[in-house]
Amino acid sequence: MERFPDHMVRGSLKYVSYKGRKVVARDLRTIYQAPTLEAAEEGLAPFEAG
Repeated sequence: MERFPDHMVRGSLKYVSYKGRKVVARDLRTIYQAPTLEAAEEGLAPFEAG
């Protein structure tokens, strides 16, 4: 069964502080809603950087 992007975002937010949730949710949604794999990987770069 495929999970919806919103469910994956909410699941990830369990591990983020309350203050950072708004920013992280916005960034994760852009990754999950990216039209191509390359666009998603570009959105993932800030997370990998720290």
